[in-house]
Amino acid sequence: MAEARYQLCRHIISNQFGEVVETVCSLMVKLGRIPLRSIVRESGLTPKKVFDVLVTLIQHGMITHAESIEGGNTVAYYSPNLHEILRRARIGIYLKVLHDRLDPDGFKVANLVLQNGVMTAKQIKRSMGITAAQKKKLAQLQKSILTMVRERILIAVQPKDLLTKSDRLISEEKDMKSKESLIITANKLKEIRRQAREKLDYEYDDSAIVGMASRVKRKATGDVGSSDLFQDDLYNPSKMHIAGDSSDVVEDDAFFRLNFDKLDVLLRNQQIIQYFARKINTGASAVMKHILRLTEEKVKSCRETSSNRITANQIVHSVPADIPLKDTMVMDFEETGNRETRHIEYVHAYIELLGGDPSGILAKRDERGSGEYQVDFQKAFETLRNKYVDTFIQEHFGSVATRITRVLRAKNKLEEKQVAQFAMLPVGVCRSHLLKLFNLGLVDLHEVAKSSDRFPARTLYFWYINYEKQLDSMLSIAYKQMANLYIRLGYEKSSRSRLLAKMEREDVKLDPSLLGPSEVKAIEEYNKITQILEASLIRIELVVLTLRDSLVSKYS
Repeated sequence: MAEARYQLCRHIISNQFGEVVETVCSLMVKLGRIPLRSIVRESGLTPKKVFDVLVTLIQHGMITHAESIEGGNTVAYYSPNLHEILRRARIGIYLKVLHDRLDPDGFKVANLVLQNGVMTAKQIKRSMGITAAQKKKLAQLQKSILTMVRERILIAVQPKDLLTKSDRLISEEKDMKSKESLIITANKLKEIRRQAREKLDYEYDDSAIVGMASRVKRKATGDVGSSDLFQDDLYNPSKMHIAGDSSDVVEDDAFFRLNFDKLDVLLRNQQIIQYFARKINTGASAVMKHILRLTEEKVKSCRETSSNRITANQIVHSVPADIPLKDTMVMDFEETGNRETRHIEYVHAYIELLGGDPSGILAKRDERGSGEYQVDFQKAFETLRNKYVDTFIQEHFGSVATRITRVLRAKNKLEEKQVAQFAMLPVGVCRSHLLKLFNLGLVDLHEVAKSSDRFPARTLYFWYINYEKQLDSMLSIAYKQMANLYIRLGYEKSSRSRLLAKMEREDVKLDPSLLGPSEVKAIEEYNKITQILEASLIRIELVVLTLRDSLVSKYS
């Protein structure tokens, strides 16, 4: 898996940043934590080029760095952030989610921040060409950025973000040790490390939004509707009068970046919605969509195993009355009351239907009032994981292997004869399929020796699913497939390099008739092939999102 991941990182960086950045980044992925002088020596690039590449990678959050004192000198070590590098493969999916969720100004802001890595509010304004005289556009931009910060789509970049979690733990431990005046015993050291971990966990759970300040909202005399995000002179008391209400504003000098963790949550929620759309109907998916919307504010990343509790009344009020739930469900009781009352009845019916689903994704936690509900993201992960694994096995090994996998999932550890009995298959057929699945790491074998010599004839062999190993195998396969798709994309582009260069010429852009019939046909064929390859990349990346990023594990 390590080699497949390394190759995929190379192709992602090369596709998005070019060969020079790929040379440095792939070297760091291969060697791990490394100082600047070693990067220059191993890459063969000039120190200036390496420094520029490191600045670019730090700007986009793909590497972290930490300083260490060695021989009286300060040495900076750089480490690759593999998680961030691999997540850049789903940039296109992120943009689609942002396009559907944000207004046009918000989507432009997201595009700018994504291209530059991190930006301040002043830089965003300057890049969009908005001046202080354009008060309406400034007000709209203020609203868009404020909404993105409140929803944690944009988050402030802090100095601690440039360090790995291990470096931050070491730094916290060092600070706590320096405050101790007595000899640090083993128990005291254990307590210090526990407190350091708790402090990092507290910082993660802290609900405060960094990069926002609460100010008194002031309105310009003579222009009641004006407000501003960037210009400090508009807060000058000599020019403004206090309107009397408080308002949050984005700090001008705070650097912001896109919060990929939050975007992963939105993508994960979309997959849950699509699951219920396929399993039940569009009405159930519509109700589930609004249930997940109610929980989005509290869920910061896919590390959470469950959402906050919400009441049935909150769900009912969040589902718009114009959603045609009546057309997607046949009720077994006579409809009474007005349209609003009937809509409430349909929403309650769908809540009960979702709560009773065997997947257990929506769980009822309390009977008070109309009931309190909670979304179990761990159950959602298990459901989606099983669906993707079953689909993969069905496509590669057939329905018999899928049946065997489901038997092992339901019964846990079984001997070969028991697997054949539950799957209603001959032992020979069952054995051949089990070996195929075992060779790919999708099922595993547990040995229980009857005697100390572990002689095979006196040993029991139980087949079961090792979920951690299964995930590793599925991810390794997905990484190899994605790397192959990137190679094919590169081949298609290089084989038509002259034609694509001609397409970029200004005269051809102004007059497409300069292209011959064969060139037009070649361009159409190229667009069709790249569209198919990119769609395949998106489908595989959504599987990777579920297997790697949608749970609390070593991949998070």
